[in-house]
Amino acid sequence: MKLIPNWRQSWRWWSVRVSAFGAMIFAFLLAAPDQALAIWQALPADVQALIPNAKEIGLFLTIAVVVTRVVQQRAKASPTVAAKTDAAGNVIGFAVDASGHLKVGGDDAAPR
Repeated sequence: MKLIPNWRQSWRWWSVRVSAFGAMIFAFLLAAPDQALAIWQALPADVQALIPNAKEIGLFLTIAVVVTRVVQQRAKASPTVAAKTDAAGNVIGFAVDASGHLKVGGDDAAPR
């Protein structure tokens, strides 16, 4: 077995997040069944009717993991740090922007 090159970034993938969410739900149900039952009984009857049974939830989470794994996720833009200086070279303002545009005092400046 060989790990993928960017395995340390796997916590950012939606498939890993959905899997962890499902595991967290079922771990809670196994660890505290009395508390889970108390929460269930505290819900109004119309809300209980909206929640499917455990088999359907498990099937939904499995399908959600597969779908989120095969759908390409958008790459997040890396932030850019830019500074604006006066004629003497002193920094008079800066901003961090994912699009690379800097607005300081209403002026646009390219990042340096």
